[in-house]
Amino acid sequence: MLPDLVARESEQVEFHCFLVRTDALIELGGFDENMMSVHEHLDFSMRLREQGGAIWLEPSVFVTYVVDAPAWSERSYQLLRWSHGWAEASLRRFAVAWDLEPEAFGADGLLRFTAANRARAYRPYRSVMGRWSATRQRLSRSIPDRTVGTIVYRREERRRAFGAPARVAHRATWDR
Repeated sequence: MLPDLVARESEQVEFHCFLVRTDALIELGGFDENMMSVHEHLDFSMRLREQGGAIWLEPSVFVTYVVDAPAWSERSYQLLRWSHGWAEASLRRFAVAWDLEPEAFGADGLLRFTAANRARAYRPYRSVMGRWSATRQRLSRSIPDRTVGTIVYRREERRRAFGAPARVAHRATWDR
């Protein structure tokens, strides 16, 4: 345990490592399904606190979150999760839900963040020069964004329009 940290109330959760009581989640109405890409954690935290709930930091719990290039089986989900369409829709939903202007919470920076996350999933589709330029922090995303990313995004939008059931990418072991 880090010596200076003590259990205390916090303002927001981190989605990669939080536990929530089922009754609190049900009372809250679950997560907003229209926030598919960014600010889900902020929306959840703000709604929970608005209803009188509390969020706590527990320093005795350690979580390791490894960020790496997605496995081949996860690439299409990563392209969809961080797609420009989902990012923009999520930011619009957050702005409407909390009556904010997009500039008030750095929407442009978040779009750059989602583009950088997409870039990791594009690696197999990029040219040798594109990969080399990425090592120099000059990401060339335009071709993958216009081709592969667009195909994945349109496929999901079609699936939603025709009402096909969602595929579960990951399911908890206790839910199998």
